[in-house]
Amino acid sequence: MSRKGSCIDNGATEQVFGHLKDELCRGGDWETFEESRADLEAYIRHWNHVRCQARLKGLAPAEFRDFALQETA
Repeated sequence: MSRKGSCIDNGATEQVFGHLKDELCRGGDWETFEESRADLEAYIRHWNHVRCQARLKGLAPAEFRDFALQETA
């Protein structure tokens, strides 16, 4: 590693995992790995395609990305 790390470097990743832990994992009890994996995949799909954000003009992240790509084309 060529430089000293800082907390800002990991901020985005820690934010995502913090939300994941708070919204999915707390209180979750899965019998099998497949159940936990299915719930995780559903959560990621929700995070990218359903969850609307005010800072993204009320769109979900995937919708905002598609909207931005259409504007530049």
